[in-house]
Formats: sequence, structure tokens, C-alpha cells
Amino acid sequence: MPVTEEFREATEATIAGVRQIRTKAMFGGISIYTDELIFAIIDDDRLWFKADESNQVDYEIEGSEQWRPMPTAPPMGYFELPSRVLADPIELEVWIEKSLAVARRKAAAKKPKTKK
Repeated sequence: MPVTEEFREATEATIAGVRQIRTKAMFGGISIYTDELIFAIIDDDRLWFKADESNQVDYEIEGSEQWRPMPTAPPMGYFELPSRVLADPIELEVWIEKSLAVARRKAAAKKPKTKK
């Protein structure tokens, strides 16, 4: 799970060029937030975006790997962002928005019910 400072800084700068973000170190990796929602993580000097059935096919078409926090762990709901997307600010914004939509849906599903 190590993340080098160089990779972290370069990745944060690139994403911050298209969207206001904040980051937080978590469990050896880095979580990337917008609007208080985690939409991406950095782990092992690789960038992973949140995905579900709405955007997973985008990653599969690109041949992206699904993130596993440990080699023996089941895959999680993140896929490696294709490097070509990170190099294109316009396309990067589209992929960020799709991952944020996933994060919004997941957050809405977790909202606690109010007591009557």
C-alpha cells in the first residue's frame, strides 16, 4: 500500500486542475474527496476510481484492473484509471463526474432513516 510522495503530488495536482479536491491518508493509501465524497483512492502508486454497474464497463473496455486492498482480498468497487484519461483534462472531468455519481448514490443509500 505504499504511496510515494512524488506520485501523490503529481496525481493530486492533475486532478486538482479539473476539480477541487481534498485528500486524506488512510490505511497506507490516499483517499480523494470532492463534496465530502470519496471518489478515488491512490494505492501502490496507482490511481483507482469508484465504480459500479453504471460505469464499470468503461474500465472493462480499457482493460483496467479492479482494486484489491490486499492480494487475497476480494475485489472492491474501484478500478484503475487508464493513464490516457489522466492525461486528458476534459476526459478526466467526465470520469470524475461518473465516479462522483457512484459515490452520491452510495451515500444516499446509506443515509439513516429518521425516527417517527
